[in-house]
Amino acid sequence: MVIWRYHSDGNSIEIMRNFERLARFALVSAFTLGLDLVVFSGLSTITTPIVANLVSSTFAGLSVYLLASLFVFFQDLAIQKGFSVVAWYMIATALWSVVIQVETVNLPVTPFEAKLLTVPCSFLLNFLVTRFVISNRS
Repeated sequence: MVIWRYHSDGNSIEIMRNFERLARFALVSAFTLGLDLVVFSGLSTITTPIVANLVSSTFAGLSVYLLASLFVFFQDLAIQKGFSVVAWYMIATALWSVVIQVETVNLPVTPFEAKLLTVPCSFLLNFLVTRFVISNRS
């Protein structure tokens, strides 16, 4: 992610553009994380943490793509890009689900607390991948 780029005309606006995108992505992520956590909390009482996380995170991933495309990167929705973002979220969700399961078994934490432990790292990775896919011109 380029945070600072010096332009030949003397303008250095790329840093602000990226911070604005990151801030908007944080708002979108906070909203979809809320949805994710509500769905996860409900499902984790009736199924395993791994299944609850797969369902809730997939729902959140689709929500992030839709909202980030429209309100963060100001791009039209595209089926191929949507598929790529959702595919990333499915892969990441599977990996984070295993991490949550391992944390729940090996640490004195609830499934909800284990999920919260994964949030900072998953946020950064999701921003970078979503930005790359949605902003890519191809």
